[in-house]
Amino acid sequence: MPSLVVEININRSQFEEKLGPFAEEFVPKVAEILSKPKNLVLCTFRNNFMGMLMDNDPAPCALAEITCIGGINLENNTKLSEAFAAALQTHFGIPKERYFLTFRDISAENCGWGGKTFAN
Repeated sequence: MPSLVVEININRSQFEEKLGPFAEEFVPKVAEILSKPKNLVLCTFRNNFMGMLMDNDPAPCALAEITCIGGINLENNTKLSEAFAAALQTHFGIPKERYFLTFRDISAENCGWGGKTFAN
């Protein structure tokens, strides 16, 4: 834990080409900023080329969520948002005004792993 879900609306070939470098840059920052082990950061990346609009505009945009047990606070969220904006711009050409990143703090008993919860 944490988990990261990112949905981006660029064409499939660009998505596949740029996803690796994006993940290599951003995922370690998620672990570092949230003070969590990198091997426990679970990521889902989705390409939604035809189904995302922002301000009724199909130009490249992104929607993402970070869920974590602890570590979700103003200071960390600001750092994560800055890092996400930079990585989106660098790797996908998505401007910082064309994404939403939400943060969700959950309790240890509400997250399972290894046949138990993080509270066990």
